[in-house]
Amino acid sequence: MEPVCQNCGQPTPGKFCANCGEKVYTAHDKSIRHLFEEAFHFITHLDSKFFRSIALVIKKPGFLSVEFCRGVRKKYFKPVSLFLIGVVIYLLLPFVQGLNLRFDSSIATFNSIGIHVLETAAEKKAAAHHVTMETLGEHYDAKSPKIAKLLLFLVLPLTGLALMFA
Repeated sequence: MEPVCQNCGQPTPGKFCANCGEKVYTAHDKSIRHLFEEAFHFITHLDSKFFRSIALVIKKPGFLSVEFCRGVRKKYFKPVSLFLIGVVIYLLLPFVQGLNLRFDSSIATFNSIGIHVLETAAEKKAAAHHVTMETLGEHYDAKSPKIAKLLLFLVLPLTGLALMFA
């Protein structure tokens, strides 16, 4: 008996449905080995689409998103995959600060836009623990990179969950 496409209900003799193009999944596609094969392929398969997409993200921020929304997708690397590769690189390189600002930079950034809440909270915390602002900054700078990466690791599934309901 010929398999039936789960998407449109049409007979599917090959690897893809001739009617809608849906892939026919086999037991191999659902195996742990295949998952590792796909992960390896995902990390090592960087073609011209990847480099073109990176160049566009740097030179023309937002252009790739506009193109993707217009339906122009084959020319570019998938945006979600591009994001995930960036996250993997960020997580694997412990010396990269990325979005993790140092204590003094964080306070200076908020102060420059007229928000002094962070500095006030830091001064209260330093006073409560009987330490100087410099000591508090050293503790912050020591813990912040680890916590930032952990939070980024948590943001991914939470974002997926939010997008699932959007």
